[in-house]
Amino acid sequence: MKQPFILNSKQIIIFLKIQINFIKIIINLLFLFKFILMEKSSSIFQILSPDSNIKPFSNMLSLPVKVADHSHFSIIFFILGFLFTCWLFIYIITYKKSDRKISREILLALFSSIYLGLGSFFLILSLGVNV
Repeated sequence: MKQPFILNSKQIIIFLKIQINFIKIIINLLFLFKFILMEKSSSIFQILSPDSNIKPFSNMLSLPVKVADHSHFSIIFFILGFLFTCWLFIYIITYKKSDRKISREILLALFSSIYLGLGSFFLILSLGVNV
């Protein structure tokens, strides 16, 4: 029986650098999206006068997570998501197709997609876009 292919430390570092650059690109695009959204939404807020009967959202609901913590949660969830993604890729690369288990792959993909989705959600919230 042959030994599975194992990544060396240089290959893992290169892979993690690619993932970090991908995160930077996503964050820059979201900041650009926030800037464009704020430019368009300023005219909408000027239409509403202070004496209108519309109550602001902050009076209508209370948020379960503080607004100041949104950026912290996004960083934590992105890190967890990319760790599960790296674990999945390393699992797929190192094991032969006959030795892999589909249930483990599905669980790793599920956890990575959940954490990356939550990280994206809190990143959008921290940028000020109400979802």
